[in-house]
Amino acid sequence: MTEKRILQVAVRVVIITICASCSCESEKSESPTIGSPVLPRPAATVRMNNLNADEDRLPGSKKSLSDALRAADLIVIASVSHIPARGDVDAPGKSYFSPIEIDIEKVLKGHVSGKMTVGISIRTFPKEDAEAIPREGDRLLLLLRSEGHNPAETVKILRPTDQNIKACSQGLNGEL
Repeated sequence: MTEKRILQVAVRVVIITICASCSCESEKSESPTIGSPVLPRPAATVRMNNLNADEDRLPGSKKSLSDALRAADLIVIASVSHIPARGDVDAPGKSYFSPIEIDIEKVLKGHVSGKMTVGISIRTFPKEDAEAIPREGDRLLLLLRSEGHNPAETVKILRPTDQNIKACSQGLNGEL
């Protein structure tokens, strides 16, 4: 076997191993052949469909609500109208999605109306800490830092449940 052929086989084994451990179905459904250029989908493009709305680890999940409320100068309930298909490389283990267009439904803090563009840094690795990527049509409670940021930077995302809205309102009133 030539060096090139050995390298091709080694790369293929690594790719197949990576795909076997991810939740994406794109590579598992194909029957790879040695020498064909098949690359796994980046982890950031894998949607976390196996989590229900109550269990999602949404962006900012590691940040406490009180810290997020202090950092955010804008808090809105909005629907995602557009999100890029792929994120860009961010810090190690993270991907950055921008521009994400949202339609504002309600403002809890700050001043904004209509449509707005935001950017979201999403933890993609390690797998046990990976955060869900919002999808078009998702209704979200977004805590944003907009001053000096274009697009606005996401601090934390929550589902807009009555409990989460109440917790944000109490936090804004100094009751947390």
